[in-house]
Amino acid sequence: MRGFKLVLVLILFLTLPMQLFGQFYYGLHQDYGKNRVEYNEFVWNYYRFDKIDIYFYKSSNEVAKQVAVLADENLKQLEKLL
Repeated sequence: MRGFKLVLVLILFLTLPMQLFGQFYYGLHQDYGKNRVEYNEFVWNYYRFDKIDIYFYKSSNEVAKQVAVLADENLKQLEKLL
């Protein structure tokens, strides 16, 4: 019986680290310079002006409206800055 317990404990200690490293991996621990593929589909919308287009997600509609108006009004300053 003592030998059985010893073998059981030994098996647990050998397999536990493999299970711990296998759990909770969300792709955050990657090597530097490696790309991570995202499989989410994005629905893009845009506002079109004469010289600029503002692309945005559906959830940021209000912010995109403000950015579009400000960018259209201040286009000369933006061109000089960039």
